Amino acid sequence: MEFLARLMTALWYVDSCCVVLLVFRVAYLGIHKRYPALTIFLIMDVVGGFMGLSFGAASLTYYWTYFGTSCVMGSALMIWMGREMFSELYCCHPGLRGLTQCTLRRSILIGSVAGLALAPPMGILHWGDPEFVCWQFPFMELHRCLDFGVAVFVVTMRRKLRGLPLEVPSNANAYASSAFLYFTSGGLVETAVLALHNRRATMIWSIVLLVASLAFYGYLALFLRRPGKIRQVDRCSFDPQEIASLTSISTLFERVDEAQRRGRASALRRLPLFVILSSFHSFWKACARAGGIMLGLVQKE
Repeated sequence: MEFLARLMTALWYVDSCCVVLLVFRVAYLGIHKRYPALTIFLIMDVVGGFMGLSFGAASLTYYWTYFGTSCVMGSALMIWMGREMFSELYCCHPGLRGLTQCTLRRSILIGSVAGLALAPPMGILHWGDPEFVCWQFPFMELHRCLDFGVAVFVVTMRRKLRGLPLEVPSNANAYASSAFLYFTSGGLVETAVLALHNRRATMIWSIVLLVASLAFYGYLALFLRRPGKIRQVDRCSFDPQEIASLTSISTLFERVDEAQRRGRASALRRLPLFVILSSFHSFWKACARAGGIMLGLVQKE
């Protein structure tokens, strides 16, 4: 236990130094303007690490700091990070915003089901433990399910974007890949701690999570680049309603030409505008014939 405690403390110092350097690099490259959720996530990690190293991992100060920054605010940040991972593509392809939001909602649902399936409500088994706090348990479970949900979201979005003729920016690839590594590790660690629920297991899995954090920060530091200028979509100088009307008329003419080329008069009769014009033409001929009879220009047959 003493060796594990020393190892965890050493890794914690290294982890805190790495995340501080990464925050400075993010600010230097100007990435904080493009990815504010990631920047806030890193800053909160710095605050949590500082509290833990200053007051100790067993102190109430660190516990409440971790609970507020990671379980409560961290859950909201994970959803925000999922929405901003591929935000560089929204300016050139606005339709991807809706696709991303729909995929994120479905992924969180799938991840929640998977997370609960890996560790069924363990709170029932540990309900009588003296250190088990009932009202905090739902926040822990929400954070664990979101870990799996964001990981599923990254995999799903990468698969969908691979089938589209799009060039995903390098920063978006680095962001998504590192987030998948970090959140998958976090979900598995939290599931193991929830299932075992003892001091030794918690310390071992905390060391595993610190190693995953180092990999997360190192990957971001190596592959993040200064964001380039996003090419905005050129605004259309025509009225959208006028464009829609012209498109509809063009489609109608194409259908009429196709029907005439194939010599299928029945196809013309199925066109709504053609039926209206034919009825109006027949009615006009009948009126002209009746008027001619009344004027004596046409003899009755």
